[in-house]
Amino acid sequence: MVFVITSTAPGSSKPLASIEYRDKGSVLKNSVSLYRRFATAIRGVLEVSRQETSLQIQWVMAGCVVVAGCVVRLSYFEWAIIVVCIGAVLSAEIMNSAIEETVDLLSPEKQEGARKAKDFAAGSVFVIAISSAVVGLFVFGQHLWDL
Repeated sequence: MVFVITSTAPGSSKPLASIEYRDKGSVLKNSVSLYRRFATAIRGVLEVSRQETSLQIQWVMAGCVVVAGCVVRLSYFEWAIIVVCIGAVLSAEIMNSAIEETVDLLSPEKQEGARKAKDFAAGSVFVIAISSAVVGLFVFGQHLWDL
């Protein structure tokens, strides 16, 4: 199985990006490929964590939330909610960084569309961060009130 996705710039026939998939057909090859995918993903998380200050702040905040959860002894259900919120915020921040890198690569000069794309991505991080903070207030509120 082979499929190709190609993206071109408006008014140009020259491809900007191309994605190609080939079915390897072997369990051994697929397991090696799965290992490489995990290794690539972990490398990406480590690299963006070293590079992006905003993500570093999010990691510190996540650590503080985990410590606070241990102190107030969250229930399993409360932990599940907190873990999902932490994962959502970190994932949104990583996607925002990926979008910013891509926009910078494809549009090195200042353009209104590039600015909008970056602002929209940053806005999505803002929305999930505020939503997660509100969820955190609900989860931790009663515990902190009881202290």
